[in-house]
Amino acid sequence: WCGVTRSGVAKLALVVAAVALVIAAWQLGWFALLAEPALLRERILGIGSWGYVVFLLGFFFLAPFGLPGILFVLASAYIWPRPVAYGLSLAGAIGSSAVGFAFARFVAHDFVDKRLPARIRKYDPWIEKRGWIAAAVLRAIFLMHPLLHAAFGLSRIRFFPYIAGSTLGYIPSLV
Repeated sequence: WCGVTRSGVAKLALVVAAVALVIAAWQLGWFALLAEPALLRERILGIGSWGYVVFLLGFFFLAPFGLPGILFVLASAYIWPRPVAYGLSLAGAIGSSAVGFAFARFVAHDFVDKRLPARIRKYDPWIEKRGWIAAAVLRAIFLMHPLLHAAFGLSRIRFFPYIAGSTLGYIPSLV
């Protein structure tokens, strides 16, 4: 069908879904809640245990696409006691890293891999073998920056070493 593969259609659908999610969140006023901490706290606590789920889903699916993850970390510290806030922030950071990585890997890896300059490509074998170290160090420095999700998703690092390294980098940084 016009030279478009199933994979291409799936990638386009995923990009459209991500854009639609951000637009829907904006239109539903979810971003505005971040500007009103007391209202955010009231709404999240008002839905009981579902508040954890809503918080984590928001963190997982909004932070990788541009909403700063630190806003979720600060919100959790305002809403819940410190141990709960830390656990939710760590889980949210790991989840958003996984979503951002998977999105970049699925949508753009093949396209970028063919066009990657040699001076950058030379680091790929090292990242493939010892990427958890790079992930840990860069996460400790840059935390949840969405470009890191994408950069690691575009590299040759495998998923689990990436998540392990990211987790190690997040643990001391989120305290």
